[in-house]
Amino acid sequence: MINKNNIPKKSKIGVTNNFKISRMKRKIKASNPHKHDAYHELIYLTEGAGFHTIDLTSYQIETPSLFLVNAGEVHYWEFTKIPDGYVAIFKSDFLAHLSYKNTYSKFDQTDKRYFRIRDEHRFPFSSLFELIKNEYEQDKEGSTRIIASSLELIFTQMGRLTKRNQSKETHPKEKTYRTFRKLLDEHLFDYHLVKKYADLLNITPKHLNKITKERTQKTPSELIAEKRILEAQRQLLYSSQTISEIAHQLGFSSPSHFGTFFKKNVGFTPDQYRTEKVTDI
Repeated sequence: MINKNNIPKKSKIGVTNNFKISRMKRKIKASNPHKHDAYHELIYLTEGAGFHTIDLTSYQIETPSLFLVNAGEVHYWEFTKIPDGYVAIFKSDFLAHLSYKNTYSKFDQTDKRYFRIRDEHRFPFSSLFELIKNEYEQDKEGSTRIIASSLELIFTQMGRLTKRNQSKETHPKEKTYRTFRKLLDEHLFDYHLVKKYADLLNITPKHLNKITKERTQKTPSELIAEKRILEAQRQLLYSSQTISEIAHQLGFSSPSHFGTFFKKNVGFTPDQYRTEKVTDI
């Protein structure tokens, strides 16, 4: 399949940079499954067809459309028509330039990754991405502020597309929930107990349970389990690590414990899942 050790990682931005934008390469070229640990990608497609797979979901490409790929998520393209558009790359640090930092956070903790744009809404997105590209290339005084403001407008427009209720975005419980999900992303390989995350948040496990139940109808334990399962599926699909190595990496006491946990949640043993699903990639 790919790689003999772990999921391939790609980096399209320098260590000292926190933002970059470029045009899509106008050629049909399938990409191998890979991830970007250091930054997020926002892709605006004006032309193209085929499929874009992000983690375990494959999206049929219709244009114009937007795709959001968060740091750590595995994705790859299968184009059947020459693409065109823009790829904006930004690190979490760049969000500090936004006036309202929660304009992005409404997406990074949901599974919303594909945004179909109606033709009548094409203009603001095309204009904003072109403005960002021009400012990035000219790099004049104030360019960072213009880029950040334009990116914020794009996220606001995306929020309208999702029709999400934004009235609760600044509620303390919402902030705690988002921080919990961020900690879960950062420490998935380190901590697996609800109490540890509650300690990091300076709240009780009972309080954390109440917050996640109100926000998702799921307990913290269920959210931790979902995250471990997702990472296990990524490793089984996109890497050649052994099942024993994956079990150890995700903090299971033994491969058999991991196997039981995985089958209970997915319906397959890790071996069966790898055999059945890898042939689809």
